[in-house]
Amino acid sequence: MNKSAKVLIVDDEPDTVEILSRRLAKEKYKVIKAYSGREGLELAEKHKPDLILMDVAMPEMDGFQTTRLIRDKIKEFIPIIIVTATRDDTGSIAMGLSLGADDYISIPCETEELLARIKAALRIKELHDELLKRLTEAYDRIKQGHEELIHVAKMAALGRCTAGAAHEINNPLGIVSGNAQYILEIFKKKDIKQLTMEDYQEIKESLDVIVRSSERCGAIARNLLRFGRKEKLQKRLTDINKVIEDIFPLLKNQLNLSNIKVIKELDRKLPLVSIDPSQIEQVLMNLMLNAYAAMSKGGTLKLRTYEREDAHLKMEKIKKKMVFIEVKDTGQGIPKEYLDRIFEPFFTTKEAGAGTGLGLSVVYAIIKDHEGEINVKSKVGQSTTFTIKLPLG
Repeated sequence: MNKSAKVLIVDDEPDTVEILSRRLAKEKYKVIKAYSGREGLELAEKHKPDLILMDVAMPEMDGFQTTRLIRDKIKEFIPIIIVTATRDDTGSIAMGLSLGADDYISIPCETEELLARIKAALRIKELHDELLKRLTEAYDRIKQGHEELIHVAKMAALGRCTAGAAHEINNPLGIVSGNAQYILEIFKKKDIKQLTMEDYQEIKESLDVIVRSSERCGAIARNLLRFGRKEKLQKRLTDINKVIEDIFPLLKNQLNLSNIKVIKELDRKLPLVSIDPSQIEQVLMNLMLNAYAAMSKGGTLKLRTYEREDAHLKMEKIKKKMVFIEVKDTGQGIPKEYLDRIFEPFFTTKEAGAGTGLGLSVVYAIIKDHEGEINVKSKVGQSTTFTIKLPLG
């Protein structure tokens, strides 16, 4: 890297610029020249050099201001060596380092010292760039793994509700079959010319029932397909209440068979929220399935939505408008010693083989991706309440 590196020299003294340029040119560095702090900033933004030699004492915009602005405006890491007129200028050296410079050199100086400091700074940049590259690659792998984990958990939740959805589809399919058989029986007994107005009315009513039942089957199937799709985070303004309502056809049969009463207290004036509907649907599906599992002997599942001002994040003091979603069950509850670990990956209170422990960790990750919060309160033997906070806008 050193031999092809671009070095920006920023100095208002043309003679100094030329001396430094000749020294660096002999070492095959590509030299960019700037004769003021403002020009240095412009050229740094334009060319993104590998190193900057920055004079301190310049009119209008000195080296300190230029260094600070470069650090503020340019995201890439560029080593800056401040150039002072004397080795005893400790005040300037300290000021430059505090504003973002990485090293200093005093001129006049020996060529060997200048080149050694430049090479050291370029090695630091090379290491920094390599580390950044590896971190970016690692982040991409983690992000991909995170997306895969969300999909795995989604498929697990889908599997848990498919049996109930199959029963839910069987009912309207039975109605379709029964009405179709009834119409066939009419045509077996009578020729079409012999049909009365009463026969036509009965056929029409049966066809209406068939259409409604078919639409119900289609809606359930579409919900299952939508829930099972693997998608990246795609936020859009969404009605939270509709997301909740769309989930119930998938769980209705399971909840009814388990004697679980559902109470919905949904704020119908709730503003739209910027979310990924598919992922928030997954969150609510997981929470509702957990509530169902906790109430094996029946109970009450309560869903509540409302809006109020609250701190966006725990560390923030300024309150903002937030949308809240509460999922409460009257199940067995969660022991106090487990509450702090409930969102950890692979943590589960179920028996071995009964669950992966991924559900709530994925729920937590999805809510964090939405810049929201989720917490849980529970009383053993009484109830468990999960509360989700999502920011507006």
